Amino acid sequence: MSELNSALLEYVYDTENPQKNLRMASLYEGMGQLAGAISFYTRAAERTIDRNLQYYCILKTARCFEQQQGRNNTVRGLYKHCIYLLPDRPEAYYLLSRHYEQITEYSDSYLFAELALRKADFS
Repeated sequence: MSELNSALLEYVYDTENPQKNLRMASLYEGMGQLAGAISFYTRAAERTIDRNLQYYCILKTARCFEQQQGRNNTVRGLYKHCIYLLPDRPEAYYLLSRHYEQITEYSDSYLFAELALRKADFS
């Protein structure tokens, strides 16, 4: 719990810092507090101009919603936002394709896997 206390003390003095929001999000996710993690991942994504950090935070937000279950439209929207943000990165294509496969929408699953193979940079 001391790591959380330390992170919280740092955060309170600089709430607009995306890295401190990200640290809080990671700690909350690690404790299974997904609602708190979602809030901090969203804050981190909104407070940075680094598109890679935005991408990462939005992916993590989608993963948290996926773990909570019952938010399929939200999950799909977040993954699609990541694809819009950095279309050459493969992670969102994969996670979206896997999401569609899990909810038995196989044609959409295939579509995003195929788009990834054509668009994403795997190097």
